Amino acid sequence: MSLSPPQYFYTIELQAIEEQLIRSMHRVDLLREKAMKRNDVQAADQIGHLRRVIHVAQRRVDRLK
Repeated sequence: MSLSPPQYFYTIELQAIEEQLIRSMHRVDLLREKAMKRNDVQAADQIGHLRRVIHVAQRRVDRLK
């Protein structure tokens, strides 16, 4: 089954966004780890908030599939 050009573009863009969100989550996890090692609770909390925002974005992309 062949996708129409707009549907193909939509599918490719969703995959690209999903990959970027996964990479961002990995970077955020590394930053949170570093903040925890430095005992920087405020930074860890802010990074935790960012992690939740990325997770919400991932769920929304999943719903668009």
